[in-house]
Amino acid sequence: MRRFWIVAIAIAMCAGSASADNDRPITFEQLPKGAQTLIKKHFADATIQLAKEDPGILGSEYDVVFSDGTKVEFNDRGQWESIKCRNKALPAAVVPQPIADYVKKHYPTAFITSIDRDARDYEVELNTGVELTFNMQFHCIDIDY
Repeated sequence: MRRFWIVAIAIAMCAGSASADNDRPITFEQLPKGAQTLIKKHFADATIQLAKEDPGILGSEYDVVFSDGTKVEFNDRGQWESIKCRNKALPAAVVPQPIADYVKKHYPTAFITSIDRDARDYEVELNTGVELTFNMQFHCIDIDY
């Protein structure tokens, strides 16, 4: 019986991988409301080049790419998971204040070009190439030069 479950799980994982390229273009209005709000608030002057949905078993993920190369990834609830700007600073309001304060104190001439978050931590990259990892209490737990 154990072998049956192992095989069943392996088949399910392969099926998920085989259908991993289900991305489909969508309109701004088809994005979750939270994603629309963030874009209107922080990227109002930017032009959306592509918005797409990646349907999955546990919900969809959404990617929005702007004409200047900025990319924002959202979960199925419309919360951002990743924001990457190309050679420019992220909008200050999307960076948690303790992280912004840390960067300003320890890297006064640098700015944040990307931020990723998940259930465990935040990862930010500076224009200097330095990568910082913060736990959910906003303590710096790793630095990569």
